[in-house]
Amino acid sequence: MIQQFPLGSKASNMEIAIAGYKIALTVYTPSTFPENWARTQNNLGNAYSDRILAERAENIEQAIAP
Repeated sequence: MIQQFPLGSKASNMEIAIAGYKIALTVYTPSTFPENWARTQNNLGNAYSDRILAERAENIEQAIAP
């Protein structure tokens, strides 16, 4: 996962991971790829939960948003 990439800053890697998960969710939909969609949603929630930037409360809200 990009968020665990050893180069660059952890904060930047997390932002890249979040952007990548959001892009993946434009392809993986619940009706077309339900397992990939669920896995990506879970990864996105985890990335928001571990996010360094922004307010903690905002990140938690994003983590649990559908």
